[in-house]
Amino acid sequence: EEGAANNVAFTFLLTAEGHTLYLTVDDADFVGRILQLSGFEVLNCELVYDILNKNTTLDSSNGLGYVTKADFDIALRALCPHVGGLSNDDVQFLTFAFSNIFYAFDAADDGGYEYVAIRELACGLSLLCQGSKSVKLQFGFGLFDADGDECLTILELQSFLASILTVLFACIYQTARLPPSESRALIDQCTGAIADDIFQSYYDATSSASTTITFDQFGAWYNDRGFSLVPWLELLDLSKWNPAQGAPNGSKGGAERRQPAAERSSAAGGSAVAGSGGDGGGDDVRFSFVLVDETSTPAFTVEISGMDMKAIHSLVTKTALVNLAPNSFCAPLLESSMDGVLDKRFFDKCMRKLVKSTNLSKDDQNAFSVILSAIFYSFEADEGEDEGADCVELAIGMAMLCTGDKSSKLLYAWQVMSGEVDGCLDFASLQSYIRSFLRMLIAISFDASSHRTAETKAYASGMAAWVTESIMRDYADADTEMVVFDDFAQWYTDGGYEVAPWLELLDLSKWVLAKS
Repeated sequence: EEGAANNVAFTFLLTAEGHTLYLTVDDADFVGRILQLSGFEVLNCELVYDILNKNTTLDSSNGLGYVTKADFDIALRALCPHVGGLSNDDVQFLTFAFSNIFYAFDAADDGGYEYVAIRELACGLSLLCQGSKSVKLQFGFGLFDADGDECLTILELQSFLASILTVLFACIYQTARLPPSESRALIDQCTGAIADDIFQSYYDATSSASTTITFDQFGAWYNDRGFSLVPWLELLDLSKWNPAQGAPNGSKGGAERRQPAAERSSAAGGSAVAGSGGDGGGDDVRFSFVLVDETSTPAFTVEISGMDMKAIHSLVTKTALVNLAPNSFCAPLLESSMDGVLDKRFFDKCMRKLVKSTNLSKDDQNAFSVILSAIFYSFEADEGEDEGADCVELAIGMAMLCTGDKSSKLLYAWQVMSGEVDGCLDFASLQSYIRSFLRMLIAISFDASSHRTAETKAYASGMAAWVTESIMRDYADADTEMVVFDDFAQWYTDGGYEVAPWLELLDLSKWVLAKS
């Protein structure tokens, strides 16, 4: 199997039931890119904590500070002032990475508000900061010492460990795509068992819930046996993210990198936490399309997994987008553009009008926000062009989420691109038309998100150019060098369906909404 789930560097057994965390070489590269672009690896933990505290807009009279997403974004700009000089692609990557981290914590709150406890966020972010494992553990331990007695209760100890594991989950491909509630439940199960083991090392089962342990006791437990139970804590040392350094004690590395996923799952005594096939989840690839460049050379493979299908099914059904006609959904986007460009602010405004969130759970709101943002960024202009997304391509691509079959969506998209019911398209317009559907497919593929946006855009443009060339060569009018929709339809019937089978996915009833 190809993709981000391959090249396993380390495995960590999380629970007695066999839930196992797989850290891949790509995951290590992902964290390395965060560090390189953000500069977090030169920041100390205390500075991050102080900046978060200084930028909170929420009342902390209860002794616990909280930050909203807006507060967090402001704090990040203060911590990473050089980010303004990065490319759009790099800024988008950091926005995606740090948003994942924030919402991984936010998913644990029950009130439906977008805020996170500063001590949890700072403790988790220490994973990315400078300092040794011991320094970071002592720093995090102190953050959860609410009464200043240099001790933690069992619940405080669990929260301390959960904060670190939450950021780890947000940075690892396998767990980052889990539904937030499922991720939180697994983290609680893992850290709850570890906290129980630590306390049982010093107290019997009848001890009061108010019983506490010191940092020295925690350290003694770790040195005695904890290193084999929670080897993922070794990743607080950033040098351990280099697979060439060898596996942390208690994890598995080496030859297992090339062990098939099914065998890894079996060897671990249980299923991987990302799930398995058969229920619309997991790593199973349901559709795979090879994209070629202008020279007919295979350049990239778009993979749509069961998890991707499940996410889109949830989006279109829970928001009722599947009941909207393409025109009803896309017209507001087209009307909000300026000179054919739609910026993120107006896109978000349109989505809030079209996607009603009043009846959605917090988990769904967060998940749908990530999906819709990924779609927008897939259509955003390249560097050097106007900021924002090509509104026509974005509207055409997003028509996939609406009601209707393949033919009706293709015809609607043609009319939007040409501006007329019976309009003609030249080479550039036809390439843009075809690229719109490819960019949409890439946007909903979680596997594709592990690649740079600039790369996937280039792959979509290359494939669209190759397809356009084949259509124009055989079906364009000799005088005008243009094609009408009937020409395109005839090309598809004559064999285009073999060249661009992915167009069949415009009909959601054939995959996302299929009964089996």
